Amino acid sequence: MKQGTKMWHLLCAIICLLHAPQLSECLAQSDLNYIGENLNVQFNVINNLNGNNENFNAEVLLHNTGPSVINKDSWEIFFYSLYMIEPDHLPNIAGYEIPQTGLTFYHVNGILFKFSPTANFKSLQPGATLTVSLVIQYWSVSRTDHMPRWYVASQGFLPVMLKSTESDSEFVGSFDTKDKYKRYADDRYHPFSGEDRYARFSSMNHEATPKPIIPTPTEITVENADTLVDNTWKINCLEPFYQKECQLLSGIF
Repeated sequence: MKQGTKMWHLLCAIICLLHAPQLSECLAQSDLNYIGENLNVQFNVINNLNGNNENFNAEVLLHNTGPSVINKDSWEIFFYSLYMIEPDHLPNIAGYEIPQTGLTFYHVNGILFKFSPTANFKSLQPGATLTVSLVIQYWSVSRTDHMPRWYVASQGFLPVMLKSTESDSEFVGSFDTKDKYKRYADDRYHPFSGEDRYARFSSMNHEATPKPIIPTPTEITVENADTLVDNTWKINCLEPFYQKECQLLSGIF
């Protein structure tokens, strides 16, 4: 261990002793790294149909998947929300503490929000989950309503992205009930099942579309000839996201 690191831990211990119980722990970069790696975030829409057509109910589950305790300290978690969090209480410079969570939420600017622990925050033990119930403006019926890449930060340290929020397909729950996929009680939308799609496609007149290209070109010439797709075709993939698909097709042709 380098001499500077030893001095830091010694100074940290002295500060903690002098200021206890005001400070529960001395924050270090390693603590932010731990939160980024081990705090699993799950965002779930609970109910759009709560009767007022002005907001919806949601919950954020914070699960400590690692072997260490996440203590009350000066860390803050930043995230984006398209709609106002707790619109009856925010925006408010003092923030709003969600009851029974020990977390205060703040509207930072635009669609940027953050939350941080208060004196009422209980350390999140290994394997423990904290459920945060929220009221959010309007409604949400899609994963893409919720921005990925939340991050934890504290003054004087490097911010760290929460690994569990890297993709909205991973940390946003499914919309599998009418309370979740309908915006309001009179919403006519209902997601098609596999049977619905099969029935609709089976009844289509496939000869009724003269220009089967989207977007429709201004001019098209259709030749009465067949095109043979065989191993003389070469497949080049420039987009890394589709490498698996390209490899699959390359193995066929």
